Order: sequence, then C-alpha cells, then structure tokens
Amino acid sequence: MAQQIIDFEVRPDDIWIMGIPRSGTTILQELTWLLRNDLDYEGAKTNLIFRVPFLSKHYLVFNEKAIEERLKMNPGDEKFLNKIGSIIKDLEEKKGKRTIKTHLPFDLLPPDIMNKGCKVIYVCRNPKDVAFSYYTLQSKLWQINYVGDFLNIGTSIKTATVSILPCN
Repeated sequence: MAQQIIDFEVRPDDIWIMGIPRSGTTILQELTWLLRNDLDYEGAKTNLIFRVPFLSKHYLVFNEKAIEERLKMNPGDEKFLNKIGSIIKDLEEKKGKRTIKTHLPFDLLPPDIMNKGCKVIYVCRNPKDVAFSYYTLQSKLWQINYVGDFLNIGTSIKTATVSILPCN
C-alpha cells in the first residue's frame, strides 16, 4: 500500500488536507468541499468519504473483526466499508477536481505534491486539545477498547508510542 501511495499520480488542481488525527481535518474537509462545489448543500449530504477521500483511512481501525462487528450493528455500512480499500483506484479514475485528506507525513506521500502545484492545507491545533480529543475518541471506540486514562494517552503521545502520529 505504501508504494501505491508514493506512486500515486497527483494533479496540479488537487487540494490536500493534512494534519494529525483530531486536529480538525474533518471539518476542513467539509468546508473545502463546499467551497469547491459552490456551496452545494444537497451534494454535501453524501457521505464525506465519497466526496473527500481519506487516503490513509486503511491504516486505522479497520481490520476484519472490526468490519464484521460494524456490519452487525449497521448493515447499511457495507458500501462505505468497501470504499476504504479502493480509495487510490477511485482517486486515479476520478474526473475533475479532487480534494484528498490524509494523516500521513510528507515523507510517505507522492513527492510530486510540492512539484506539481497542488494546494496543501495543513491543519494545526493546540496539542493539549488534540490529546484530549484523541483520548475521548479512544475511550468511546468499541474497536479499540482503550482502558487507560488521560495521563496514559499524554505519555504515549509524548513518547510517540501511539498511532496518533503516523510518522512515529
């Protein structure tokens, strides 16, 4: 998968939304999509992963067991979950403007992002807010079953032993 991402053909009109998890990339996806699509609120009702693909989604919580459990709770999510595995292929085939989200660092992305004139929006947020948001999410996700406390998350982030930073 890493080589597929590095070899991915970027286009000069691509917009890349980047930042670490819980930094505000999701709200920025919505805002960017709306601005690029003339405030099409009707189109914005389509699931975000179909409008602004999340390039690094595959490395997150979706393993076979997690997918099976999610489908038991929400059978209608099959289309969404199938989409995760085909993001690169779908992006390559997409006609027109592309807005792409990722939590990956520049080193793991196509080198042409900076050479072809793509726009990059990098989101930064107060690290304390990111840590608290990350802790709250980890505590609620059934796929992860996190049992530590906030201090454990803080220590893990500080020592780069948590998946919040894909460049650990």
